[in-house]
Amino acid sequence: MPIRPENRHHYRTPSYREVCAIVDKRAGGRCERCGCPDRMLIMRVYGTHRCNIGPRRMYWRLAQFSGPWIDQQGRESQGRPDVWEGDQPAAYHRMKVILTHAHLNQDPADNRPENVALLCQWCHNMHDAPVRAEHARETRCEKKDQARPLIEVYRDNEGDVLIERSAGA
Repeated sequence: MPIRPENRHHYRTPSYREVCAIVDKRAGGRCERCGCPDRMLIMRVYGTHRCNIGPRRMYWRLAQFSGPWIDQQGRESQGRPDVWEGDQPAAYHRMKVILTHAHLNQDPADNRPENVALLCQWCHNMHDAPVRAEHARETRCEKKDQARPLIEVYRDNEGDVLIERSAGA
């Protein structure tokens, strides 16, 4: 989620940089949710409506197609994940993992190490999805309200109110 202009100053403080260093050391170069390694090319398999694991489930492994599949909690799966249709995964793509810092309580001013986590793109997006949806809803409402005022006021040349009525009435 892009950083709002009014919150950018929170990310430039020395205390935030110290907390990031602590979190980086704690995470050991891996996503703290699913365990994806930073800056590595992986193959990520997503659940779709056609498979039985649900749309927000995910598995990953290194892009060289070697090693075990890891689920979204960072656990090794036994065998192949259940997102395959025949010999092909239902939905997958190769991607380079970039780890970013996420505020778990969505408050950029709260720079306690237990509130900041190092997450990959998928986990960070899943974490921020409810907040992004709420912000999008608020933006849609604001734009709709700006386009259609609730009250229309008609004034004469001296500024006196002639008619006041609800929009759409």
